[in-house]
Amino acid sequence: MKKTAITLFLIFTILFLNAENTKPRGTVSGRVTDAKTGSAVENASVTIWDADGGRILRGTVTDRDGYYIFDYLEPGQYMVQASHLGYHTSMKQPAAPSGKPEAGIRLTPEYHELSPVVITPDVTSIQTLLGEKIINVGRDLQTTGNASKDLMNNLPSVMVDMKGTMMLRGSANVRYFIDGRPTNVTSMELLNIMPTIAIEKVELITNPSSKEYPDGPSGIVNLVTSKSRKKGFGAGADLGFGTGDKYNAGVNLNYRNDKLNVWGSYLFFQNRNDLNGQVEKTDIPSVSGQASAGVSRQDVDGYYLGNTHEIKAGIEYDISPRTQVSYSGAVRSVWRESVMNISSNSFVPPSAESPSSAYASNAKSRSNMSVITNGVHFRHNFDSKNRIDADVNYEVDNTSSHSEFAQDFTTKVSPYMPDRVIDTSGYNNDYTYLSARLDYTNQGTNYKFEVGASANLRTMDNPYHDKSITVMPSPRPGITSLYDTHFKFNEDVYAVYATYSRTFGRFTAALGIRMDASKTTVKSIGNEDPEDDAVYTRDTVNFYPSAHFTYRLDGSNSFMLAYSRRVARPDTRQLNPNAVSTNPARPNIGNPFLTPEYSNSIDLTYHGKWHSANVIASVFYNYNKDVIQQYLTPVNPVNGQQSPGIVYNTYKNYGTSYFIGFEAIASGDPLRFLNISGSFNAYYVDYSIGENTFWNKCGVNWNAKLSANIKITDGISAMLLGRYKGRQTYIQGVEDANGTMDAGLRWDFLKKKLSLSARLTDVFDTFSSKTHATIDAGNGALQRELNYENYETRVFYMSLSYRF
Repeated sequence: MKKTAITLFLIFTILFLNAENTKPRGTVSGRVTDAKTGSAVENASVTIWDADGGRILRGTVTDRDGYYIFDYLEPGQYMVQASHLGYHTSMKQPAAPSGKPEAGIRLTPEYHELSPVVITPDVTSIQTLLGEKIINVGRDLQTTGNASKDLMNNLPSVMVDMKGTMMLRGSANVRYFIDGRPTNVTSMELLNIMPTIAIEKVELITNPSSKEYPDGPSGIVNLVTSKSRKKGFGAGADLGFGTGDKYNAGVNLNYRNDKLNVWGSYLFFQNRNDLNGQVEKTDIPSVSGQASAGVSRQDVDGYYLGNTHEIKAGIEYDISPRTQVSYSGAVRSVWRESVMNISSNSFVPPSAESPSSAYASNAKSRSNMSVITNGVHFRHNFDSKNRIDADVNYEVDNTSSHSEFAQDFTTKVSPYMPDRVIDTSGYNNDYTYLSARLDYTNQGTNYKFEVGASANLRTMDNPYHDKSITVMPSPRPGITSLYDTHFKFNEDVYAVYATYSRTFGRFTAALGIRMDASKTTVKSIGNEDPEDDAVYTRDTVNFYPSAHFTYRLDGSNSFMLAYSRRVARPDTRQLNPNAVSTNPARPNIGNPFLTPEYSNSIDLTYHGKWHSANVIASVFYNYNKDVIQQYLTPVNPVNGQQSPGIVYNTYKNYGTSYFIGFEAIASGDPLRFLNISGSFNAYYVDYSIGENTFWNKCGVNWNAKLSANIKITDGISAMLLGRYKGRQTYIQGVEDANGTMDAGLRWDFLKKKLSLSARLTDVFDTFSSKTHATIDAGNGALQRELNYENYETRVFYMSLSYRF
């Protein structure tokens, strides 16, 4: 009922506002774009002058898509000027204001590209706006790869581990958007199933205003997908492969005239990751001087394999010079498979030559996921100052999974131990996500006022079943056990917001407030024992203020001070108590009793030029309360029980933590044929404010990235890229430092319409993960754990790109 009411409300709003006055008016409108990338320039200052350019008549600011409009103009000739921090000012004379004259303005950047290539539309560059960085993704060497995690790992502020979990300024609590709309897909899934060629732009919003969704303490990552906007008929094709069963292919088509743009695309993507590793656990003596009780070692090897098919299409239509409507839809089909082989040996005492117990196991898992999204956007400009935007998006996900696990005990500590354990499990997950918002904007030459409302409704239905067969030594009979649970999740979040910004000469102040009311219901229903049922309901009302202050020293240099309050609502993966894992000795299990994490963030950013280099430098502070933290424990978070030999990988609300950090991004051209760009991120993290347990940690984490792009000829360029991650401190341990280096070449043909790229990642095969932790082994016992993971990171890629 709520979904129907929201949808009808927005439809009636659209129909009502489209009944506009048909009286002829003189109008000049247009779009301000980056001259090198073709992307929209938001918040550009646009003024309209008399024909001689001697007097300013009116002013406005471009919207998020770079559009502006001046109406109620008298017949005659005019000049239009556009400017923005980091660009050269540009002026253009449009036609007389009759009908729908357009004055599209292209601004030439003053900044250096982070990764320049010889094809102008394919440049990767970085811009800064209010509390965010916008990376316009080019098909250059730095972004050539298979999965989008390869791209993200090359961007400033971002770290991506081998599995695809992304961290922004040290925190994995990030909110993900696709084309400006929220999605339920986690970073691990998203960055492993989406190819690099699908991404046109990445927006890293570390301190957003109250207009934006407050979810994600460390910020929002918005992935803007590629679509063709060429006037007339446009088309593009991409083809790539990498060693180790890695393939991608894509086609983009569109037709555009003055009022209509119709576009569509198809993507295929396959990615395989081979891995091997070892986990070594050493018992810690409970009494000083006592010998260690034993050591266990697990050797793991296997692979993850998956492929994705995606079809997207959309239409953008200008109903009138002041009214636009668009629709987009996507169907994504994902198939995944994993195989893990595990060999485990335990030695008591540690010096023993032969294991006291040993087993070998094999785990297989297959899943199919389908995602269907539909989105409608409507915009109406009442005049040059006032407009509304309405957006509705509906996402339906369905995932089915089946897993098999077999464990053979080859060496036993007791004759009563089983010979073999066979476990099969499966689940079906149905998920829906409805998001709707309505925004009103009043924007003048030196001010901007926004109010709006939004609704986000999520549901999840996840029945789970498990069958375990234990084969005992003869003549003892085998044991068969069945376990079924049903996880249900509902969350409704309604919000209203208001923001106001004003410019006083070189100084701009922006303030905002957001209020949301949320209701979350979590149900975990055990079909056998009603005492295992868990039902949790949470109703909250919260306020999320924001403040941004900008001071422009000149046309190229500025400072910005920003503050925002944010929240991390537990997602379904963190709440779902159904254990999912390829290793029953370490199952992944959610905690249905998690509460939201709240964060207060402050950062001070400088953007400008230092000598000949373009520089962005920031200092930031994050204070987090009721931190949602992943950790290892022998205690089942649902029933509080312990099972011998099982350590759960789960989540808890830890307490409080804070981050104090510094970040710098720079790019320059020391030689005519050489561009060097790099980033450095360091922060002090302190988890010791929470519970007084043995695994509280604090320390300094840092990482650095440096790339060199060399122009060999007009059609050939080369790249070297290095990444280094220092020793990382986590709440339950530390990870050793590691680094890697990539190299590549690029050739352009046919007047730079055809590009061929080759790239070798991890040239010296040095990228791996080694972590040290102290874990609770249960019943008061502690263990030191050394975990080594090595994925297939040395990969040779080739890609071919053609733009018609």
